[in-house]
Amino acid sequence: MAAHIFVLHGDDTQALERFVDGLAARLGDSSVIDLNMTRLEGKTASEEEIRSAAFAMPFLATQRLVVLTQPLSRAEGEAGRKRLVKIMDELPESTLLALVIDDRLQRRGWEVLKEGHWLLKWVAGQNGRAEVKAFPLPGPADMPAWILAEARKQGGVFEPEGAEALAAAVGAEPLIAVQEIGKLLTYTNFARPVTRLDVELLVTSTTPVSIFDMVDALAMRDGRKAMVLLGRLLEDEDAERVFAMVVRQFRLLIQAREVLDEGGTSPAVAAALAQPGFVADKLVRQAQRFSMAQLREIYHRLLEMDTAFKLSEIETDLALEVFITDVCR
Repeated sequence: MAAHIFVLHGDDTQALERFVDGLAARLGDSSVIDLNMTRLEGKTASEEEIRSAAFAMPFLATQRLVVLTQPLSRAEGEAGRKRLVKIMDELPESTLLALVIDDRLQRRGWEVLKEGHWLLKWVAGQNGRAEVKAFPLPGPADMPAWILAEARKQGGVFEPEGAEALAAAVGAEPLIAVQEIGKLLTYTNFARPVTRLDVELLVTSTTPVSIFDMVDALAMRDGRKAMVLLGRLLEDEDAERVFAMVVRQFRLLIQAREVLDEGGTSPAVAAALAQPGFVADKLVRQAQRFSMAQLREIYHRLLEMDTAFKLSEIETDLALEVFITDVCR
C-alpha cells in the first residue's frame, strides 16, 4: 500500500518544503493544485476545518493535499490525541496528509519526535499507509556536499572549492545557502562552474557583528537599539535573509546554552558548534543572558513567524519589528 500520510519533521525547512512541493506536484498542473491543496495551522484551525479539508473529495484530480503544521498542538492530552488519530485512521486514500512538525536534532536525538513517541508508534502500525521523513539541517561538515547537490537541482555546477568557500561563508544554513547559490549561478549565467573566487567576490559572512549587537540589545530588552540595528540590517539585506540570520543566531544560542547548562565553557561551545573561538565567546556571553526556557520560547516564536510567512499572513520586515517589540516588552 502506498503511503498517503506523511509525518515530516526537522529544521531544514527548505528541504521539507521541497518535499511538500513534490507531494503537490502529484495532483497535476498548477490550476488543479490550487483547487486541491489546503494549508492549515494546528494551533488555530478548528477540528471541523481540519476534518472538512481532510475528507473533501478531490476536484478534477485523483487526490488532494492537506498540509497541517504543528499538528501536535491538536494532540495535547489523551482526548486530543485520540481525535487526531481518529482523523488519520479514517482518512481516505484520496487525501495526501502532510503533518509538519518543527523539530531539532540534538546530540541525544530529536527534540520532539523522540524514540518511542506515540506518533512514531502509530506510523509503525500502519502497514505502509504512513511514513516518517526527517529533515535535519546539514552540519558544517555536510554543507559542501549539500551545496553541490543543491546547485545541480538549480541547474548549475559548483567547483568543490567553491562549495567549500560558500559553506564557510554561510555556515549550516540551507535557507541562506539556497539564495546565495541562485545568486552565484546567475552571476556565472549557468555557463560555467562557480569558483572560490566567485564566492569571495559576491558572498559576505552571514554572521556580521550587527547580528550579535542586535541579539545583545534583545537580551538587554533595549527595543529602541534593536530596532535601529534591524533597520541597518534591512538597508543591506532583504528581510527574508535577515530573518534567516536571526533564526540561525537563536538556534546557536540554544545549542550554546545547552552546553553551558551541562557545565561546559567557551572551548566546549566552540567544539560542539564547530565555531571559531571568538564566535563561541560571543555566543557564551549572549547565552548567559537568557534562560533555556526563554530561548526556546523565542525560537518557537520564530518558527511560528516562518509559518506565517509561508501562509502570506504577514510581511517579513513588519513581523521582525513586532518580534523585537514583543521580546523587549
